[in-house]
Amino acid sequence: MTDKFDFSQLSSMLPSMGKMQEKMKNMESKLNKVLVTGESGGGLVKVTANANLKVKEIEIDQKLQEMDDPEMMCDLIAAAVNITLDKCKTKAQEVTVEELGPMASILKNSPFGGNI
Repeated sequence: MTDKFDFSQLSSMLPSMGKMQEKMKNMESKLNKVLVTGESGGGLVKVTANANLKVKEIEIDQKLQEMDDPEMMCDLIAAAVNITLDKCKTKAQEVTVEELGPMASILKNSPFGGNI
């Protein structure tokens, strides 16, 4: 259950909106640079993405390719992608809190915050 956003907090945020924009740009830049890797099948499939949820690389071990089991390969790719994206979301939350400090908790419950 999500707490209701207290719009009275918004007025306290307004004077620092310029700083907030700068922090958001810094955060965006950081998220693009943070790489996260997830794997499935005991390392047969590895997926690397940045914390902005952009997949950068998919590695499929030669052993898996030689098995000639496309259904299993697809399942392992999907699992590795999902694991990686979950890790990315966690990392993005950490970076958000690091960059925005107390503002991150205010935004969390706002109509603008979503998954912060």
